[in-house]
Amino acid sequence: MTLVQHFSHGALTPVLGYAASFVGAFIGLQAAIRARSVTGLLRARWLLLAAVSLGGTGIWVMHFTAMFGFYVGGTNVRYDIALTLASLALAVAAVGAGLWIGCSPAPSPARTAAAALVAGAGLAGMHYLGMAALRMHAEVAYDPLLVGGSVLLALAGGAAVVWTASRAERPAAVAVGALAAGALVGAMHYTAMFAMDITATTITGHLHGASVMDFLLPIAVGLVVLTFVPLAVIVLSPDDEELRTDDAFRTELRRLRADGVQPAAARPAAADLSHRRPSRLR
Repeated sequence: MTLVQHFSHGALTPVLGYAASFVGAFIGLQAAIRARSVTGLLRARWLLLAAVSLGGTGIWVMHFTAMFGFYVGGTNVRYDIALTLASLALAVAAVGAGLWIGCSPAPSPARTAAAALVAGAGLAGMHYLGMAALRMHAEVAYDPLLVGGSVLLALAGGAAVVWTASRAERPAAVAVGALAAGALVGAMHYTAMFAMDITATTITGHLHGASVMDFLLPIAVGLVVLTFVPLAVIVLSPDDEELRTDDAFRTELRRLRADGVQPAAARPAAADLSHRRPSRLR
């Protein structure tokens, strides 16, 4: 019987994975909420930021952090780099598509369900594409029941993300949504991992691909970038109240000029783009 461990470093990898998932989800949801009140290119930029944070950090980084605890006795484990990167791209693209569908000024149950299906299917697809990237001297079979359970958990995770992104208003609601999303992503990952039945073979030889440790530095650097860059953008961007103040000032200025009045009052500090204070997280 082949020894397979999913927690070879104890609780470290699941705890770090959950932390990464929560942080990515929280930042991504903040960006998605900003997209609800804008249109055009600005909306697309916010949704892209949300997709990268949610799909990149919230899902893919969590998955690979958990894989640091994966060990199979009797064989080395390598990862096909192209398929591994494709799994990252799938996570970002699926979450982005789901948010594009679900994040609208007037969300409907049908749009939310469709968006959750897209995001959840992408979450499940990311995991199993990542598993297809595994290279080891072993045969792998899957338990259909556990695979089905992992897919249902992925769909629930997609629903948590889309519902929060399309309806949450208060920071507490966003935090709860991020906590739920992180828990569901982690549950999906480990359910899918336990669905694997691995049997080491007597085949020997060189395994092509990268080891899990080869991904340590890129993931660490990527995690810092994917966390602090979106966070800085969100904190330094105007919130809805500041945008409304700015719009009201512009409207009043146009009205006064149309009436032939040259207003002497300085622009309100809250609406002054050159002296804008950092906006708080919603």
